[in-house]
Amino acid sequence: MASPQMNPFAEKLNSAKELASARETVLRELSVVVMGQQSSFWEKVSLFNAGAIALSINFAGSLHEHRGIKGFWVLVTAWIVMVCGMAAAFIRNKVHAEYRFYATDSSRLDANMKVQEAEIEFANSGARVIYRDSPERYDPQRATEIAKANLAKYKEAFEDVERRENRMFRRSTICQYLAAGTTLVGVACMIAVAVLNLR
Repeated sequence: MASPQMNPFAEKLNSAKELASARETVLRELSVVVMGQQSSFWEKVSLFNAGAIALSINFAGSLHEHRGIKGFWVLVTAWIVMVCGMAAAFIRNKVHAEYRFYATDSSRLDANMKVQEAEIEFANSGARVIYRDSPERYDPQRATEIAKANLAKYKEAFEDVERRENRMFRRSTICQYLAAGTTLVGVACMIAVAVLNLR
């Protein structure tokens, strides 16, 4: 008894659907893990800045009682810069969460576009299709029109989401560099004040 042969277009369609489903699941799980790790790092940078500001205020207060502070305006500059770094780190986390949302959505739309492309190929393959759950006959022309309409809708949505994804990525990167840079400048200013006040 010969086994029935599978239509290569049907195999491609099933493969595209499985890929879309698997990709969506993996991306959703990966997105949660990565976002949590990165957010945790930038929250720690913010906490470091807050702790450094608190310790330097305490240091400045005790130093002022005994003999005055050399480079006081450098210390004030450090405080201002580190507060800006804290704000940049918090903004980065918010913007990066939006970026991850758009990245996941663009991947989902890309997978859906591949499914629609496979649907078009399948409909144009000339394969005989029998619906098990409907008495209606399979109309390849209608199936192609529906798949093309869906593909156009997904492409339009994909382009919009991809633009937003790129914009959020740029903003996230700018905030990231700003947070790191201001933290380093603030620490350098605090070290300079500490060195100026050594005796």
